[in-house]
Amino acid sequence: MLDLCSRADQARQRAMIKPKHYTERAKQALHKYAVGGYCNQHQQHYTCFWYVDSHGIIQAKKQVIYNLIGKRDRNNPYSIIMRGRPSCFFGEHLLRGNSTPAVIVESEKTAVLCSILVDSVIWLATGGSGNLDKLLSRDCLHGRTVYVCADSDKVSEWRDITNKHRETHGSIFCLNDMQINNPLLNLIDKDDIGD
Repeated sequence: MLDLCSRADQARQRAMIKPKHYTERAKQALHKYAVGGYCNQHQQHYTCFWYVDSHGIIQAKKQVIYNLIGKRDRNNPYSIIMRGRPSCFFGEHLLRGNSTPAVIVESEKTAVLCSILVDSVIWLATGGSGNLDKLLSRDCLHGRTVYVCADSDKVSEWRDITNKHRETHGSIFCLNDMQINNPLLNLIDKDDIGD
């Protein structure tokens, strides 16, 4: 079983010692996940997350405005703009040609941040809690071990979905069962491990 919590803690400790190393890894992660930026005519700065499927085809683009501490501005009605309808995971293109285990989270930001700290797995994002059920049926997940890690307010719902798909997929596990007793991850309502 993947020991995500202790690996993430070890990575955080290393980051405090070698910040330059993690700055380079952050650049690599942004490139690997095809994360970009955009500034509109109102000087609003968006982070752009491209949804590219396992065949290399762009399915959608999500633009998000973050505040200075990295949280989405929930008071701005234009803080999220979706172009297209994602029918794949964010980061799915990284699954092509390998059998590396995958960890599924809700937020694109969380997937990118976690990939910097724990690079022994491929981090995927659903882009919304309601997308997990349909996305777990995708062929790109078959034949690999998959871990699911829900935001703090969706643990029960995602655990039920994970258990349902385990009957057909087999190698799907819910990481939240391990993080509940971890003091490093004292999450408050609607937080995720990226927060």
